[in-house]
Amino acid sequence: MAGLARVLQDRCPCWFSNPSLEKPSDTPERELENQQGGGPRWNQFETTGSQQHRHGKEMYAITALLHPYVASTVSNFILTNVGRLHVTQSSAHKGALANQLCQVCCAGAKSGGRVKVKEQPATSGRLCLCPFLILIPTGPAPKRTLTDAPCPVSELRVPVPWGEIRGRVWGPDHGRPVLCLHSWADNCGSFNTLIPLLPRECRYVAVDIPGHGRSSYRPPGVFYTFPAYVADVCMLVDGLRWTRFSIIGHSMGGNIAALFSALHPEMVEAVVLLDAYGYIPMHPKEIPQYMRQGIKEMLQHEKQTEQKQKVYSYEKAVERMLAANPNMSLQSVENLLDRGLVQVEGGFVFSRDFKLNFKNIFRTNFTLCLEIQSRIQAPVLLILADQGFVLTYSKSNQQKLISPVVKGWRDRNHTVVTVPGDHHIHLNRPEVVAPHVSDFLLNSVLTEQVPNAGL
Repeated sequence: MAGLARVLQDRCPCWFSNPSLEKPSDTPERELENQQGGGPRWNQFETTGSQQHRHGKEMYAITALLHPYVASTVSNFILTNVGRLHVTQSSAHKGALANQLCQVCCAGAKSGGRVKVKEQPATSGRLCLCPFLILIPTGPAPKRTLTDAPCPVSELRVPVPWGEIRGRVWGPDHGRPVLCLHSWADNCGSFNTLIPLLPRECRYVAVDIPGHGRSSYRPPGVFYTFPAYVADVCMLVDGLRWTRFSIIGHSMGGNIAALFSALHPEMVEAVVLLDAYGYIPMHPKEIPQYMRQGIKEMLQHEKQTEQKQKVYSYEKAVERMLAANPNMSLQSVENLLDRGLVQVEGGFVFSRDFKLNFKNIFRTNFTLCLEIQSRIQAPVLLILADQGFVLTYSKSNQQKLISPVVKGWRDRNHTVVTVPGDHHIHLNRPEVVAPHVSDFLLNSVLTEQVPNAGL
């Protein structure tokens, strides 16, 4: 089989070396496997073909299996060029088009998002030898598992005065360090699907924030507050011997990331906020009531002599999570429950500390939010989900305070993007978020000289 497929094969290093593009007439489809064998499925593609008919028949198609990192780039290429890209059978024109496609594919072609490339005859009345190119998305990326991670995943334990901070580690020992902080009531399983899609040059440490997952609870009578979470990060990175690193934070984790970056700007290379604003301001008149309520809840809790946890079957625990998070997929729930449940006699209990349900007594007003922004020296990427917090706060009075906060990020030349999805978009559909995060890390961090890092 000749044509564009052959040109791509010859010019683009993303394809296998020397695969046969000749298709037996009795074989409708063939998948070309990696001849090197082993490891994740890299650089694969399929070809499907038929005889070259003159009027309106498909000449051939190539299905390129691309890493989701380039999925958004390919989508933009599709929207920009469909219907106006005309190529001839001349090798010069095919070569120019192949070069364009290679620039898209070679940005990080790996197994992941699917894009179909079709070369078809032009509209009726034109010669079949003057086809135009159509690129068609063929569906979402295949489900990813932890076996597709950049390198073997290991468990992390860092001792702290009241116990230990637990987590998971992805990536090479001397990779560029990136700390991943999850949302309230979640755990580090929140990043199970996203991290495998991010640049492999980084060392990702996703932790269970104290009181969550497998990390130790705070001692009795001690509050969970944002300043305390920042102190946790300080102890964590000291244990890891990190002096400079990037932070990816989802929701509450994004607020922790912003506050840490403001208090320790010299330590932070880049910040990614996933459906987080880096603090949600509250009207000053409401703050005292929240503080009083949080203190009251803590005192009442500590007076209880016996604190029983409800025991669930695994199936009932899944049902409870899905009921509380109707937009979360079953796979996402299972990712969180892996570290979110503890087996006991008769079933399972949720592993998080009950005190997390109390009002957070540390609140910020609009002025403090802007001051936090002003002290951050690292570049910031703010990724908002159009069905996430934006939708939640549009129905409350806080929207009037949130909009100026987003404007503050833009005014300081940080990057703000909105993606389709819900609050857990990075977990439910990581292929939507991964291209933005990957581009940001590549441009903000990985282009610089790698500093000395610990773990």
